[in-house]
Order: sequence, then structure tokens, then C-alpha cells
Amino acid sequence: MPFDPLIVARQHRNIRSQSQQLQAYNTHIPHIVMQNETLDASLSHRLVYKNRADWYASAAINGFCDVDLAQEIGLRRYLTAAQINATNNQKNNGMSLYE
Repeated sequence: MPFDPLIVARQHRNIRSQSQQLQAYNTHIPHIVMQNETLDASLSHRLVYKNRADWYASAAINGFCDVDLAQEIGLRRYLTAAQINATNNQKNNGMSLYE
């Protein structure tokens, strides 16, 4: 099944920006990225969400954009599963060259 890289990139950007805008009082899942998780985003996803299936969400939250670059160690505020699903279903109502 083919996928549109622009839609995937937009989703990655939206998840990343939402996780960076989370405040301490917002609903989130706190997780500390340790040394063994720096090169494997699916391991972080398994420790937070209990599966490795949708690891791209953890990759976006951790700022993972290249396989050769390690993620930073430290505390992250992960979105809840409901927040990630809401991000995936958002429609852009503004003007865009690519839509």
C-alpha cells in the first residue's frame, strides 16, 4: 500500500510540536530516555506504550530524524495514545501548496 511522504512528514511534525508544547500540568506520560534507548525508538515506544508497533510516534517525540544519529538522553513528555490518534485525524483547513 503506497503512502504519501508529505502526509507522513506533516504527521511527524505535528506530533513533535505537540509534545514540545506540553506543560507539566497537561496530561502526558513522563519517560526518561536512557542510554540503551538512544539508537532504538521502538524500545522507547515499548517501554511507554507496551508495544513496538507504532514506534514512529516515539521517534517524533524524541526528535529522531536520522538512523545514524543518537537521540538525546533525558526526560520526555510523551503524548497519550488518545492525543496521538487525535493528531493523526486532524484536518488542515488552511491553504497549502501541497493539498
